[in-house]
Order: sequence, then structure tokens, then C-alpha cells
Amino acid sequence: MNKDRTRNLRQALGSFPTGVTVVSCLDKNKNPLGFTANSFTSVSLDPKLISICIDKESFNIDSFSITKHFAISVLSENQQSISTIFATPNEDRFKNIDWSTEETGSPIITNAVAWFDCNTQQVVDAGDHLILIGNIIAFDSTPKTPLMYLRGNYVNLGLEQKMLLAMENENTEIIVGAIIESTKKVLLLEDKKNGSLYFPSASRLGHTDDDESLLGVLNNLNISINEHYLFLFNLFLCCSNSWRESSMNSSVSSPTFCCLVDLLSVEKFVNNFTRPLGTSHRGHLVITSLDK
Repeated sequence: MNKDRTRNLRQALGSFPTGVTVVSCLDKNKNPLGFTANSFTSVSLDPKLISICIDKESFNIDSFSITKHFAISVLSENQQSISTIFATPNEDRFKNIDWSTEETGSPIITNAVAWFDCNTQQVVDAGDHLILIGNIIAFDSTPKTPLMYLRGNYVNLGLEQKMLLAMENENTEIIVGAIIESTKKVLLLEDKKNGSLYFPSASRLGHTDDDESLLGVLNNLNISINEHYLFLFNLFLCCSNSWRESSMNSSVSSPTFCCLVDLLSVEKFVNNFTRPLGTSHRGHLVITSLDK
């Protein structure tokens, strides 16, 4: 399959929202190993079977392909950083991670929403992945809110609930803002009077022929967009137009900016920010502007 077809398939598959898990086992030297996965599936209630997929290119593949036991920890919305750690190449992902063991000795992440301790029932060769089918030996769950993943981004269900509650308050002022990202750059507009930077925003989403709405503002900037996520009062949008990069660098230290940036996927970068998004790091941002 060519790259375009592969990318299109990834996007289509990413339209299905999932939880986020850490799959773990012990290697032959009893060292803990783990990786982030959202391909967790219930297989059978009787017998109690679950499945998880692992990429054959994973550097943990040798251990997981022969392990007799493994565990699955379902992460909570407060454990996004743990998901990132176990999705990043690192020889010791369990460093500074709290974990415990149950029946099989496989690591279980502390404070997970749920966990499943399993004996390996079967390993199935399936294309570029292996499917691990586990027989559940022990498990537990809590009422915590799980971390979600959709279209390449983390989804915080807690924020959505706060948004809905806030909108029920007649005194709430709703501001809809667009974070427009392309080629690892984020679009900011510049106030011509004081030189401050800001995201395109309005009091309502509206439509393209409503100049006072967000879609109208973007349409007047010749930006064609597709809506993706609604987080609190921030609408995350994807821009399909091309833009040019200006030569101006601006220092970005606005708390509002950093708060909005925190809601982006921690696996993406904005220009020359020196840390992954998801931190409160202050840095310099290369401003992008549109050809009109």
C-alpha cells in the first residue's frame, strides 16, 4: 500500500474513539517492559479473554512474542503523561513510574482506571502486528474517568463535562477559538495596534457568511477548515489552505496561549518549542500568516 493510502487508512481508523492502555510484562531478566496501545479488545466473557496488538517493529517485540504473562492497565484522564512515556522510545520506561504486581508478576500501573492480569493464551501473526490473546487471571476497576484517544489526539471527557455545565449557566461568556495547525506550525494573528498575538476567536461558531462568527472570520482570511474537537471553549480546527512563514519571531508568554497549547496532543511540536506540547514551557514561536 502506498503512503497516501496508508495515511488515509490511518485517518479512517482513527475516527473510532478508544481508551488508552499500557501493556506490560517482564523480560527474561525480570525487568519491566511496556508500551502504549489503544488496540485493546474484549474477546470473550467465558472464558475471560482479551486481546491486544503489538507492532512487529516494536523494540519490545522479542519479549512480548514469547511472554507467558502480561498485564493491561487502562489509563485515567490524569495519566496522559504516562501514555506519552510508554509511546516514546526509551530503554527504561518504568523509571519514575509507580507500579505493582498481582497474580502473574506483570507490572500494573498505579491508579489506573482498570487493570487485567493475564496468562498468554495465544499469539496470532496478523500482517505487520502480532495479536496477543490473554486469559484474565485477575482484574479490578474504579469509577475514574478514562483517558480517550481520537483522530490522533487525546480527548479529556472531564473537560467536556465542565464545558456542558458551564454552558448551562446564563452568565457564562462563551468564546470559540481556533487553533490551526499545519506542518508543525500554529497560526496566530497579530494585533496591529500593540503587536500582541492571539488565536482567531469569536462568540459563536456560526457559518461562513456570518462575519461576526468564527467561521466567518476564518473565511475572510481565506481559510477553509473542517471541525474536529470541542474542548471546553476551544474549537480545534484543521486548516487545509497553505500559508507562508514570516521572518518575525515573537516571544510567547501569554498564560492563555500556554493553557490552550496544553490541550494539544503532547506528541506534537509547535515550531521551535524545545519540549513537547503539554508542558507550560515558554519559548519562541515562528508566526505564520496567510497569503490573501
